[in-house]
Amino acid sequence: MRIKDLVVGDKTTIDLLVLSSSIRLSTNKKPYLDMMLSDGIDKISAKKWGWNTPSKPEVGTVVTINADVTEW
Repeated sequence: MRIKDLVVGDKTTIDLLVLSSSIRLSTNKKPYLDMMLSDGIDKISAKKWGWNTPSKPEVGTVVTINADVTEW
């Protein structure tokens, strides 16, 4: 599967390359993971709300993402 094949409303599992990764605080001061991911052609932004781990995925690694596809 590629990023271009994702459809809003789907639940999916996809392997993607981490282009950037940072832990941020939401407006209610709760940590979340903010990443930019790529399938080698396209890029997509990803957020994991309620991130309670002090570490984050390293840039250049491949991660397996289980996601609900949404847009905003």
